Amino acid sequence: MTALHLACRRRHDRVVDVLLQNDADTRARNCVESIPLHEAAYEGTKYAIYQLLSHGSDINAQTDDGWTPLLCAVRYNSSAVVKVLLHYGADVRIQNNTLHSPLDIACQYSTFDVVQALLDKGADVNTQDQYGWTPL
Repeated sequence: MTALHLACRRRHDRVVDVLLQNDADTRARNCVESIPLHEAAYEGTKYAIYQLLSHGSDINAQTDDGWTPLLCAVRYNSSAVVKVLLHYGADVRIQNNTLHSPLDIACQYSTFDVVQALLDKGADVNTQDQYGWTPL
């Protein structure tokens, strides 16, 4: 885990700024293959997400279990972060290792506005998880 991971996890926007100004690697991976953008998405820190994306972070990076920043934001019901990630082109069709899509996760954990935002960006209501279940 890098200092940038920790700054994002702890919601320290000024530290994120300083690290990025000093060329911190936005694509550095920790032991579970997450990048700082995953940490920012978990924590719901829009400012850090904007900064990381403007410094070349991979919006569709997957952890070792297939989680993308979008899946993280959806799981923790961060509507504002979900909308930012969608605006910047996060792929609504990427599934994790158990074949759960952002829409699957949203139907379990998020609010209607997150589900609607995913549908508006083309999320497929017919994708199946590892057990053949669809989001609806």
